[in-house]
Amino acid sequence: MAWNESFSAADAGGWAGDTSFATAPPKEAQSVKVAERLPVPVTIADLHDSANADEKYELGDYPFSTVLTMGIVKSVSEQENTTNHVLGDPEDMNKDFEVLTYNGVSETELGTSTFVEGTKVIVVGKLRSLSDRHGIMSYNIREVIDEKEYRAFTLEAKIAKIYFEKNVPSILRSGMGEGLSGCAAGPPADGGVASGPKENLSVFGSQATRLYGTPGATSSVARGHNLEGQRGKIMDLLQREKDNYDSIGMSEGDIKKAIGAMNMDSLRKDLQFLVNEGHIYNTTDDEHYALID
Repeated sequence: MAWNESFSAADAGGWAGDTSFATAPPKEAQSVKVAERLPVPVTIADLHDSANADEKYELGDYPFSTVLTMGIVKSVSEQENTTNHVLGDPEDMNKDFEVLTYNGVSETELGTSTFVEGTKVIVVGKLRSLSDRHGIMSYNIREVIDEKEYRAFTLEAKIAKIYFEKNVPSILRSGMGEGLSGCAAGPPADGGVASGPKENLSVFGSQATRLYGTPGATSSVARGHNLEGQRGKIMDLLQREKDNYDSIGMSEGDIKKAIGAMNMDSLRKDLQFLVNEGHIYNTTDDEHYALID
């Protein structure tokens, strides 16, 4: 059967009603909560190798259903309101994965959703399975222009795989992180050198305070963070509004207006810092943000 043969807006090509994931064994509640809200970076090769009917990409205790990936278009086909791209892994084109885009949602906002063979693209979407077909129902797909973006992505995917396969967040939460080494252990302390606070930019963060707080911490824990200035305002806003924005998140424009930010460039830098530190994440695109809690 053709990929889009039975597709309709009502049932998303037969995928919308698939509840096979409901029979999956229970995971630690906090792990599932993080996995449900975080689009995890993953290579096409890893998606190809781990495809399953549960519509999950599992790393350690974390069953991710939303993924962010990059690939090169091997083939493209269109039928009615859907576009199907087959993406190959740039490092091994024999490993590929399918991406289905429903074009009737907001084509004017998302721009073109069809890309020619050989185009490198980035995709954010939900894993879906239909019979023996596995793919991504995309929220957004766009061309990758800057090769540095791809190189950064490959590092993010590698770090994410190590970080979650080894259940680093669970180890940190349990207070047993003293034995961790490398990037999981966080940066070394400055040997007695007095200095002001520094920004430690990392992809997912590595210290317990970034995602889960620390026992015996000061009253800043009540706010869920110890950030000040514009970054603190952003965190307070997302915490306050988290029940209102659902999975879509808040747009940078709404955030700017709500906190009274004067400069969009400064706001974007602070938003990116919070993403890098593991406090917030991008939802449907690069301009919408939600709190990781």
